[in-house]
Amino acid sequence: MTRTSSSSHLSEVERRRVLGESSAERARTLLGIADTTDEAIKESFFARGIAVAPGEFDLRCYSHVPGVADALESRSLRAFVADHARSVVRALDASDDGRVHAEWIALGTKTGLITCREPSLTNIPRYARHAFIPSKGNVFVCVDFSCAQLRIVGQFLKNVFHDSGVADVFARGGDPHRVTAARIFGVSYDDVSVDQRNAAKVPNFGLLYGMTPIGLVEYAASMNIALSLPEATHFRDAFFAAYPGVHRWHEQFLAVPPPVTYSLGGRICHHSGGASLGSRLAAPIQGSQADAIKTALVLLAEPLARLGAAVVIVIYDELVVEVPSAHAEEARSLIKDAMERALRTFLPDVPVIANADIRQSWAKE
Repeated sequence: MTRTSSSSHLSEVERRRVLGESSAERARTLLGIADTTDEAIKESFFARGIAVAPGEFDLRCYSHVPGVADALESRSLRAFVADHARSVVRALDASDDGRVHAEWIALGTKTGLITCREPSLTNIPRYARHAFIPSKGNVFVCVDFSCAQLRIVGQFLKNVFHDSGVADVFARGGDPHRVTAARIFGVSYDDVSVDQRNAAKVPNFGLLYGMTPIGLVEYAASMNIALSLPEATHFRDAFFAAYPGVHRWHEQFLAVPPPVTYSLGGRICHHSGGASLGSRLAAPIQGSQADAIKTALVLLAEPLARLGAAVVIVIYDELVVEVPSAHAEEARSLIKDAMERALRTFLPDVPVIANADIRQSWAKE
C-alpha cells in the first residue's frame, strides 16, 4: 500500500450542494410534488397517467419524464456531498499540508485493479473532479486509454475464437461507437448522428458484461439516455449479430461457467460456483486493464522522477500525474508513449491509443 496526495479546494463542495438544491427544486416543480422520494414521484406518475412497471421501482428507467432527470441529478449531488465530500474533508482535516493523502492498494480487487481508500478517490464522480487541483507551479497530466475494454475484448476474441470482428474495427481506424451505431440503427457510418453514437455506447460497454435488455435500460438511464425495453432488446440483438464472437463468448461462459479466467497477461482470477456471468466476463477484461496500467507505472517510474513529477491518482485505465509546469509537454509525450507501449504489450493485433491532456484540475476541461 502506498500513499499519494493531491490538492483540493472545498468551494466545489458548496457549489455542488447548491446545485443539488436547485435540481431538487426543479424536480419538485415539474413533477408537482413536495419532495423527491420514490413514493412521491410514483404518486405523481399515477396522477399523470404514466405507467409504472411492476416490481422494484428504478427511477433511472423514467429519465425521459420531465423532472426525473433533475431528481436523479439532485440525488447524485446530495450523495457526493454526503459521502465523497465528507471523506475528502476528513482527509483534509487530518492533513498538515492542505493536500488529500490517499492510501492506494496495488491488489485492491480480485481482478488486480488498483483501488484507493481514506478517501476513495476512485469513486469521485466526474462532475466533481474540478475540486482536485495541483500545487502552485504544477499542472496535472491526465492520460487514459481510448476504448481500452473494447480493444481488450478484440484481442481476447482473436486469441480464443480466432474472431477478428471487434479487432478489425480498430485495425481499420474506425470509431467503434459510430460503427456500432451504424449497425444497430441501419444507417451508413458517415450518417451516424451524435445522439446515435452516444446511444451506441450503451451496448458497446454494457453488453461486454452480459447485461440483459432490462439491464441495458438501467445502464442507459445512468448515462442520461432514455431507452425503452423494446429498443434495448433490438440493440442487444443487433449488437450480437454485428459481433458474433462476443455472443459466442457469452454463450460459452453460460454453458460451462469457468472456475478460473485469465487476463491477456496471464493474471489468474478464481470464481466461486455462484459467481455471476457478468463477473466472469469482467475478470479477463479488468485483469488486462490492470496488467497494462501496472506495466505503464513501471515504465514511468524513473522518467517521472527525473522530471520531478509523480503519479497522484490511478483510476482503472487512467493516470493523473502532477508535473512542474515547465516540464508539462515533455511529460505529456512521455506518459502517452509509455501508456501505449504498455497496452501494446498485451494487444499485438489491435492498435492502441492513449489520450493525454494537460489540465489545471483533474476535471476534463
